[in-house]
Amino acid sequence: MKISIALLSCLYILSFAHANTFVPISKLSTHSDITFKYDIQNKDNNENHAFLSNEPIDIHVTIDVKKNDIAQYGSLFLVAQYNETLYQYTLEDQWVEWKPQESALLPFLNKVLNKQEVISIVENQTLPAGEFLIYTGYQTERDQIIYHNKVPSSLVVFDSSQSALHKVKNKQILTELFSHKNQRNQYFSGLASIPSVTSFSPVNTSANTSVTSVSQTNIQEVGVDESDRIKTDGNHLYTLESCDSDPLKECITVYKIDNSPASNTQSGQLGNETNLGQQGSLYLKEVNNNNVLIHLSNSSNFSINDTWYLPSFWQNNNTDIRFIDVSQPDKISIVTHMTIDSATLSSRLIDDVLYLVTRKNPSFIDSTSDTTKFTADVSVLTKELDINDQLPTISFNENSDKTPLIKATDCFIPSHNSQKPTENTVITITAIPLTNPKSYYSTCIAGNIDTFYMSTKSLYLASSQYPVSFSENSIIYNPGDAEMETEIHKFSLAKGQLNYRGSGSISGHLGWNTSKQAFRMGEYEGVLKVATSKGNQWDETSSTSVSVLKESSDRTNLEEISSLHNLGKPGERLFAARFIGTRGYLVTFKQTDPLYVLNFKDPELPEILGELEVQGYSDYLHPIGENYLLGIGKNAISGNEEDSAFFQGIKLSLFDVSNAKNLREVKSIIIGKRGTESAVLQDHHALAWLPSEKGNSATLSIPIQLNDRKQTQNNPFLINADPASYYYEWTHTGLYTFNISTDTPDIKLLGKLLTDKAPENCNEFGLELDSEISCFQGQQTYNDRAVIQGNSVHYFHNNSVFSSAISDLE
Repeated sequence: MKISIALLSCLYILSFAHANTFVPISKLSTHSDITFKYDIQNKDNNENHAFLSNEPIDIHVTIDVKKNDIAQYGSLFLVAQYNETLYQYTLEDQWVEWKPQESALLPFLNKVLNKQEVISIVENQTLPAGEFLIYTGYQTERDQIIYHNKVPSSLVVFDSSQSALHKVKNKQILTELFSHKNQRNQYFSGLASIPSVTSFSPVNTSANTSVTSVSQTNIQEVGVDESDRIKTDGNHLYTLESCDSDPLKECITVYKIDNSPASNTQSGQLGNETNLGQQGSLYLKEVNNNNVLIHLSNSSNFSINDTWYLPSFWQNNNTDIRFIDVSQPDKISIVTHMTIDSATLSSRLIDDVLYLVTRKNPSFIDSTSDTTKFTADVSVLTKELDINDQLPTISFNENSDKTPLIKATDCFIPSHNSQKPTENTVITITAIPLTNPKSYYSTCIAGNIDTFYMSTKSLYLASSQYPVSFSENSIIYNPGDAEMETEIHKFSLAKGQLNYRGSGSISGHLGWNTSKQAFRMGEYEGVLKVATSKGNQWDETSSTSVSVLKESSDRTNLEEISSLHNLGKPGERLFAARFIGTRGYLVTFKQTDPLYVLNFKDPELPEILGELEVQGYSDYLHPIGENYLLGIGKNAISGNEEDSAFFQGIKLSLFDVSNAKNLREVKSIIIGKRGTESAVLQDHHALAWLPSEKGNSATLSIPIQLNDRKQTQNNPFLINADPASYYYEWTHTGLYTFNISTDTPDIKLLGKLLTDKAPENCNEFGLELDSEISCFQGQQTYNDRAVIQGNSVHYFHNNSVFSSAISDLE
């Protein structure tokens, strides 16, 4: 038997008396020799449980009737829940609203039962946006109604006309999306994933920025603090470092730092037994008149980097949040210890509220073959596939009970279908008031997120959608001529809540470098600017665009109100971006460094104010007041081949941007040769910046791994090589300190605090004669940090702190 019906095609309420011959839905029975198989597909026969409102779909259910019921006269039942309302299909071929507490369940067909009954609920039809739960069953004259042996089948339909997130109404929707049969191949999930706790940012040093005698963490947005490996209160330096020579054990160490004479003295230490191989980060904040250090770390037996290529590997990570009283630095102690059973991705601190973004990957065991455990009461779902059992929990202090951090109905689902699948990932945003951590509040998005950005008023989550095809539960990355898109979701920050304000989709992606993605976004007066990359990043199709987005009047969408396209010459990639107020700065590069200055005073009519080409490129842009911009990147020189250029030493450039029509590089310094590196190129927190009292100059410190010694002459790889491609050997590692002046624009090297030096005598194998010391490379600078205190610098390198007066630097 095959019955074609239009689901919800005509909804109206009928009044009818209770039918005592039928058993209410609260009294159910199941049998192990009966199966109910739901087949929900789109027009391309891809099984799925998420569709768009303009996408034709088919829904069929096959019932294998119990042996003793075959050839018996019986009744078939069909119930659908649309959002929060129940409907039953009747003998009159109509959907009617059904209230179980007021009326009995009625059949839609009475017949002699076959061995297998097939019901076509929907055939090649579109459905309205919303959530659907489907119940089917049958009954003979001698038995109760027999229902589907598991939870009802479910699907969600998204409005195809907009990008708005869907707020979950029934937890079964998430259960179905995250069940084993719907899990996606996640090999491509990390191609542009979210940055870790040490995401990226620099301080705005405009004239209204308060001046202190000690440099602080370099941040992206004024008023939005970021966690880092070190923090200081001006008198003490708090660091995260390996302790007891155990790289898997991380300690918080307190140093007393002094400006005159420049020195540091260890005054306290606190271990973290729960941290295994994960790099943590710190905040320092005055709470209730006490200095409180907030330590964030992931507890795991697996060390990870910023990019997560297989999220399922880290589905059991925990986030530890320790609130530490440091009012007595020599006797630091834990006040509160919170644990969230999902991994930290990033965080920010605004005023007295810590905003934490975590990630968990639910994993279900497919138990659809088990037909013995089922309750078909529409208000109760089975425990075997309950998404709430898989969502993050939270606990306070040791041995406390875990409580749900969120529930399914706190979550949103991004719009998607089988050709744009979501992943088994739950991204949770949790706001934790420092004055009362137990009064936290959370929301979540069920789907992968690549980037996290915050202003003082808004929080944005973004995800670049890759062109893929879906086949046999696998995702096949197949860009072809398709253009990537980036979805952006906005939440406003309000006391005690996070309010969803809309979503938007723009063309292009946020780049492959996770440490720079947040700098591609910037909000000012409610307007968001986003810089995206298009085309193949390694050929002439590469280009850069900037999209301007604003909330729609109904606060459901982020509307693209304007855009700029084709920035940069053909083949140039975006290396750096910075949005400050009504201005934007972009650096694209292939052979030279075009610096673009953009104007957003009228967000609906953005314009390019000016362009400047210089040698090399900038990886990071640092504003100095309103008239100057510091770029830190690398020098580049042309090779023998046409259109080729090779990166060389570190380059600092001071740009005068006061007159955008006449941009000028007023000063530059090049440090080292090809192979020279600095942590600043990967992480802006490695930059220390202390402006002068008048604001017309500043002290800058950055770690440098200098390479400027010629390679061994008999190296066979250098024969007939392009001289521009030569890599020079390592010379030393240390902290370089500069004076940046804007009165008479200048960059002046003040000196170096060197910690590692290459041996003087090296043989052809790169070893010092009569020893095994490497001549090629010293200690890496990736985790190096610095604090400028008055006329002194304190350099955190390789789990040690080195101090020096600036006047004593080499």
